[in-house]
Amino acid sequence: MIFERFTQADTNITRKYGGTGLGLPITKQLIELQHGNISFRNDPDSGVEFSFLLPYKKLQGAQVVHASSAPAADIIIAPGKKVLLVEDNLMNQKLATIVLQNNGLDVTLASNGEKAIELLKKNSFDIILMDIQMPGMDGYKTTEILRDQLHIATPVIAMTAHALAGEKEKCLQAGMNDYISKPFTEKGLLVKIAQHIHDKEAVLDKTNLVDLDYLKKQTANNTLFMREMIDIFKTQNPGVITQLEKAIEANDFTGIYKAVHSLRNTIGLFGLGNILNEPLMNMEKLSSGRTGIQQLQSDFETVRSVCAGAIKELEMLDAK
Repeated sequence: MIFERFTQADTNITRKYGGTGLGLPITKQLIELQHGNISFRNDPDSGVEFSFLLPYKKLQGAQVVHASSAPAADIIIAPGKKVLLVEDNLMNQKLATIVLQNNGLDVTLASNGEKAIELLKKNSFDIILMDIQMPGMDGYKTTEILRDQLHIATPVIAMTAHALAGEKEKCLQAGMNDYISKPFTEKGLLVKIAQHIHDKEAVLDKTNLVDLDYLKKQTANNTLFMREMIDIFKTQNPGVITQLEKAIEANDFTGIYKAVHSLRNTIGLFGLGNILNEPLMNMEKLSSGRTGIQQLQSDFETVRSVCAGAIKELEMLDAK
């Protein structure tokens, strides 16, 4: 019964702890889709122990690759830069902190807007990562105070799980400089920071942005065909970027949409989707609605920087 949707063993649990009653049925479906099974042992006094079995084939002579805790070497930011992380969720605090510290950044934590304001009155930071949905003083109000009352111009990157249309534009109107949705990737977060931090050493053009795994799989590692695709991208992409820039300058929303659509059709071939999917989708929505030119310009800077870095990487591959 407890594996059925919207069902819990005791209705008091929902009142005390919340929950939708969807976790177990989703878990069961995921396990069964992988040809496994799930079971449990129940003791009303001490709790329930769940266990599951998944069948895997054992590969002979397979090389074991261990995950590395080394920093992301593809984004270069001068070590010691000071980051104020304004976040109330404990898990998000820990995740963001370890990502930033692994890449040489000095992290100060504020668990709410009020504490962030107190820290900003006494300390200076190179960049602020601001959660939007916080109890008490939310990210919008906190940013308003640091801009209008404290007159602090430090770049602010909004972090929110609400990936809704117009959310980024709302953040920009509140005085923030950029927006990243949660859960974020390490590379995505570092790219955002590198674009806004006041440091000439923060660069994108030395990154390992390009990932050719998709092309390798689709072409059975046909190097001649892959080189042809790379040459087409290097030739066409700068032209599309120029078209997009001119369309934004002219408030040509139809031209913006066409250029963005063209970019979205190609970036996935070179592994750029994890960074560019969000800004390009946002630009597509805004151009369809014929609004948000300021936000379009902000997203365009991200797209231009990443594409320029990718082309430099591809040129380096040609030289090898």
